[in-house]
Amino acid sequence: IPVKHFVNTDLPDPDSPTIASVDNTGLVTGIREGISYVSATSETGELTAKCKVTVLPASLNSTSLKFIAKNESVSLGFENNSGVQLYYTMGDNDTWHEWDGTTLTVGTTTPVYIKGTNETFNQADIINKFTTSGNGELECYGNALRLLGEEVSSLPHPYCFKELFAGCTNLTVAPELPATTLTIGCYESMFEGCTNLAIAPD
Repeated sequence: IPVKHFVNTDLPDPDSPTIASVDNTGLVTGIREGISYVSATSETGELTAKCKVTVLPASLNSTSLKFIAKNESVSLGFENNSGVQLYYTMGDNDTWHEWDGTTLTVGTTTPVYIKGTNETFNQADIINKFTTSGNGELECYGNALRLLGEEVSSLPHPYCFKELFAGCTNLTVAPELPATTLTIGCYESMFEGCTNLAIAPD
């Protein structure tokens, strides 16, 4: 179907996109991480289509989750109930530290990256979960499987990510959930109580 024009529907100003831009051929270019939408209209004007575009951060996104705050800083913690090992780094460096779950401050210009090497991340009734506090909005980008390791492509255990972000009311953007082989309860209540999460994860 011939397309008349493409429009970026970033808010508040489609003519000044902050997350992604689109040219008259439909080529989308990421500007910064976030969620954007691109609309296309047919030459006759009778048909329109809308596509969600997720722009991931350029650095570290393939090996970790990225947390970034909007408006104000957010405190990020982790309730580690099964002895898993997570690692963090702050800013755009690649110096990793073992994380025992104590509170990290996620800034508006200082992101926090989290990764793991835990194929036994969660099993059955053992719940590991992030906690958040503060008045800012928290966005999380990347692949949730990076909490299990760099090479993991499927969920290894039942209830793997059960309640992982439950109660994180600061969360407004969720990470990708790309696993195609699922287990019973793997995403059970993962985002329960995330009352400010407006966009469902992919």
